[in-house]
Amino acid sequence: MPNLARTKTRKPRQAQIDCSRQWILEAYSKLLTTKPDDKITISAICAAAGVGRQTYYRHFKNKKSVFRYQMDHGYDIYCEQLRKYPRESLTIDVLLVEAFHYWKDHQAALNPLAQSDELKFWFIEKFTRIWRKIAREFLPAIDAHQYDIEFQISGITGVFLHWLERDMKESPEEITNIIMALLDNHAVRRGT
Repeated sequence: MPNLARTKTRKPRQAQIDCSRQWILEAYSKLLTTKPDDKITISAICAAAGVGRQTYYRHFKNKKSVFRYQMDHGYDIYCEQLRKYPRESLTIDVLLVEAFHYWKDHQAALNPLAQSDELKFWFIEKFTRIWRKIAREFLPAIDAHQYDIEFQISGITGVFLHWLERDMKESPEEITNIIMALLDNHAVRRGT
């Protein structure tokens, strides 16, 4: 027989945990709009979030772990957005433009990438894994050789990082059009 007292407190406790994480994430993101990552202290994040250091360390090991959580959280939000589309309308250009809109809206959150090679390498690996998942879930009908898919994912990742380094000057639609032209050119060269 389940412990009812424990069951009743489980959901509110999880909500509290999620809320604390979100406050920390939002505080860190907001601070990134005003300062470079290396000038932001954990104390400043805690003060901006309205939480104590103990709460911060209960959820996050360091600032890099906040960044990593933000990437995971962003992926979840992005997939929720994609699930609103009818399956038949999901094409690679829709997937790309939605992704670029999300990151353009959260540009400040990506600032630590420019300041940390460790985070950049982690991001490349994470971004690649995310695009593999996206391709499997949202584009299962694509009939392409796995090497070709990996080649395309690496290209998209490279273009994304270049776009970020250029301060995202192009609109999400423009950067998507650039990628689609590159993919079309690749397909023509392959003879498909």
